[in-house]
Amino acid sequence: KDWLDLEPKSEVSADVLFETPEGFSIALNGIYTSLSSTTLYGAELTHGFVDVLGRCYDLKNTQYDPLKNYDYVSNGMEQRINSIWALAYSTIANCNGLLEEMNKKDATLFKPHERARLEGEVLSLRAMLYFDLLRLYAPAPAVQDAAAIPYYTELTHVPRPEKRTSEILQLLIADLTRSKALQKEF
Repeated sequence: KDWLDLEPKSEVSADVLFETPEGFSIALNGIYTSLSSTTLYGAELTHGFVDVLGRCYDLKNTQYDPLKNYDYVSNGMEQRINSIWALAYSTIANCNGLLEEMNKKDATLFKPHERARLEGEVLSLRAMLYFDLLRLYAPAPAVQDAAAIPYYTELTHVPRPEKRTSEILQLLIADLTRSKALQKEF
């Protein structure tokens, strides 16, 4: 009767995963896996997309030819741009979800240094992603301090309004300041 309720070995429910500190570390590892994908820091946000935009290389006859000419829609560029946006926000959602799960747990679940390291790390990762989203999708604040990207601090499906670049930078500074305080012993 219960044989259909078995969970696949590659998947674990959140309730089971977040019963132990090790489960939180596994979830953090999942965030790092997303970050290392070619869509994010495994290529596009390190030596691919952003380097072409920054004109770091003189490329000829590559998949990035439209991009170097500021053509953001030809040859799959629009899909590439949308994929960066989507995976960055999905990873931010995972960071927010992990922080929320940590806050639900009794303080005794973690050793004090474990919780501080984990929370600090997740705050830093979220700040890094938001900073790169600002670099790619917002005007420089010296040019125009306009509403640019939405900013989420909780796991939600409800769309948030875009915030001005200066507002987001202040939120990032707050996250990084908190992260630094949490991780100062490390």
